[in-house]
Amino acid sequence: MKKGMQVIVLLILAFLMPKLAMAGNDQWALEKIQVFSAWEFTKGEGVVVALIDGGVGSLAEFRGKLWINEDEIANNGIDDDNNGFIDDMNGWDFQDNDNTSSQGSSLSWHGPFVGGIISSLTVNKEYNRRGIAVSPEAKLMDIRLTDENGRFRGEKILLDCINYAINNDADIINLSIASDFQTSYWVQMTIDAAYEKDIIVIAGVGNNASTVQWPAAYESVIAVTAVDRFNRLYCDANTGVEIDFATPGVDVCSVWYKDNLLADASGTSYATAYVTGTVALMLSVNPELTPKEVYEILEETSEDLGEPGKDEKFGHGLINTYKAVLRTQELLEKEEHENSGQEEETSSECPPEKLE
Repeated sequence: MKKGMQVIVLLILAFLMPKLAMAGNDQWALEKIQVFSAWEFTKGEGVVVALIDGGVGSLAEFRGKLWINEDEIANNGIDDDNNGFIDDMNGWDFQDNDNTSSQGSSLSWHGPFVGGIISSLTVNKEYNRRGIAVSPEAKLMDIRLTDENGRFRGEKILLDCINYAINNDADIINLSIASDFQTSYWVQMTIDAAYEKDIIVIAGVGNNASTVQWPAAYESVIAVTAVDRFNRLYCDANTGVEIDFATPGVDVCSVWYKDNLLADASGTSYATAYVTGTVALMLSVNPELTPKEVYEILEETSEDLGEPGKDEKFGHGLINTYKAVLRTQELLEKEEHENSGQEEETSSECPPEKLE
């Protein structure tokens, strides 16, 4: 056994059972962080988000929203891209060890709920409602980690999920999971490897009114907490110096896993998805942003909550999606202008003087 590797670890997604939103979807969370204004710039085109969760299955809300592995030929029984996975067109189900979460063992509601906040149908005419996603044109790499109860056993499956995201060029990894037990050296090193490849890793701080859980506690992860519509901290949210940002996560609306319904739920898992969607919009504007640059823009554009400055409840404060995307656009235009000026200065140099 390698040093630091735990033989069996049980990590549990801490969540509350949602309540069905029978009256329709309340968009307060999107409005609060000004998502609709951010759509003036982009809706997340060109960005791939690795959703490491419970799988999204074949729900109508995710039609056209899944990542497509263009190096793989569907259903030919061959690993065309030699990545070790046969016919992995949209991701991989590591619970059932097959190429789709839409069949096999039952799914939990958690994956569709988190995924729905990140990317789902903007307008579902079939069910007469508009969508609830922050970045509806981003693509979800459907990587199933957990069983129908929101659990998984052993760190190997988590490592496999993260490595799949890294090796298949995800731009963002969403980890709406939390554990009281510090994960091993190998998990931390794998997350750090994602960071070094400019993949932004985002995780919830956990929901047991204690200290920040793992993997959010790692320095290379953006740690997210949850607030309600009045900027009050979610009652069960964990606290600590590791917290980076807050977003809506109390009675927020997303996709229910069956019957094409929506539901309301609370927890830092869902707050995490709002940050992931925001970062997807930022990367859509400027794909060259590094994790450090993303963090700095989020910090600069967040609304301070609680004690002045970064604190153990709200981190740097409430993210503002519109301001973050706008700032990303401004910095990109500034960089392009400076580069253009340098090119003009170089091209305007006088030729060498000729001798008569």
